[in-house]
Amino acid sequence: MSLSFLLDVHVPKGVELGLTNRGVDCLPTAASALDQLSDKELLRVALSKSRVLVTQDLDFLCIAQDFQLRGENFAGIVFAHQMRIGLGELVRELAYLSEKLTVDEMQNRLVFLPLRDFAS
Repeated sequence: MSLSFLLDVHVPKGVELGLTNRGVDCLPTAASALDQLSDKELLRVALSKSRVLVTQDLDFLCIAQDFQLRGENFAGIVFAHQMRIGLGELVRELAYLSEKLTVDEMQNRLVFLPLRDFAS
């Protein structure tokens, strides 16, 4: 089963368009009124919907660590620092992840993009 994504409010609209054009299931928080939730609540909703959260918000790095330390599950987070990855590359790498990883493989996991920063 391919990954489905929940796009945080910090993720540009072009990412949603690019993923949709590639057939990747993504849900922007702004379009679903989820942008009113706290970050922790958003991460819990992503788990309940089996969607990996895509964000460019550094706060989620601390929240993920807190969840891991307390043993609270989350569906996974893909973090893409806005100064290190362009829009097209972000879309390509998310599409790649959606094909290569399963929901189970992403649970409680934090993936940093761009992937090339960590390959060696």
